[in-house]
This record gives sequence, C-alpha cells and structure tokens, in this order.
Amino acid sequence: PGGGRALAVTAEVLAAHGLEVVDAEVDLRPPGGVRARVLVSTRFGDPVDPRILRQDLRRAIDGGLPGPLRTALDRRTAAAPGYAQAPPSVLVSPRSDADGLLLEVRTEDRPGLLGAVVAAVTAAGARVDWVMVRTRGAAVEDVFALSGPGATLGLARRVEALLPAGEPATPT
Repeated sequence: PGGGRALAVTAEVLAAHGLEVVDAEVDLRPPGGVRARVLVSTRFGDPVDPRILRQDLRRAIDGGLPGPLRTALDRRTAAAPGYAQAPPSVLVSPRSDADGLLLEVRTEDRPGLLGAVVAAVTAAGARVDWVMVRTRGAAVEDVFALSGPGATLGLARRVEALLPAGEPATPT
C-alpha cells in the first residue's frame, strides 16, 4: 500500500539487518493489496532472529526507520565500495499492461539500494505498481512498473544519481 513507501521501508530494514534481497516479485496493485515473494540471504554472520526482524519491520512501517536501524544502514552503505565494476544503466520504456512506464535498473549491488530507489520514485510522485528484483552475484537487475504523475522520463536521471559511478579510469 502507499505506492511503495512500505516497500522502501521494508528494503531498508532488511539491509540494516545485513540481509540482501536476492530475488523478489512484489505486486502493490489493488484490489489484492500486497502480494510478495522475497528471497533474502545473509551477507555475513549469523542469520537474523525472525522475531526481531518482524518487530523492526512493524515499527518501521508504522513510523519510519528507527534511529539505530538508520545508523546500521548508513554504516553498511558507507562500507560498500564507492564505485561499480561496470557502468550502471537505467532504462525507461512504456508499459504494455497499463499507463505509465517501466524503469529498469542495472548496477552493482550495495546495501540499501532497493530502498533508496523506491524512496526516490515515490518522492517524485510515481506509484510503484509492481517490482521484480534479481541479484546476480554483485549485480542487480531490478524492474519497476510505475504509474502516476511522477512516472516520467526525468525520473531516470533521479535514479541514476543514486547509483555508484563506473570504476575510475586507471592512469596509463
């Protein structure tokens, strides 16, 4: 519900707990509410206690990411490499199933990326109708079906600004 706010917060909570979204299909369109299939993996260390994760998810969806989780997410994001191995790409195309557009993001994965992209999309006034997330090694291929007044070509530039730049050139 909310066109993606709950999805953004959920992705942030998972990342703050050190969980990587490996594969997901999330449908936010009414009338069925949210239908989701999400496969996560622990990057390093012990698995997260599901009771704590559930509690943090509820708290964050109700009132935003709590301070300690925001700090954990910021730490994980800061520890990630500052550049991508390959140049990222953001592709936009018209949807065939409804008015709006498809936004395809291909880049190097990093903690909190999914949440940041969804937050940028919703802040621009677009609604996330559905999303497919695929993580292949260190790379992600995410496709977002967007609608609403913010679902414009200019949104691609906004999302590109969130992505790590390609690897710096090596001096010769």
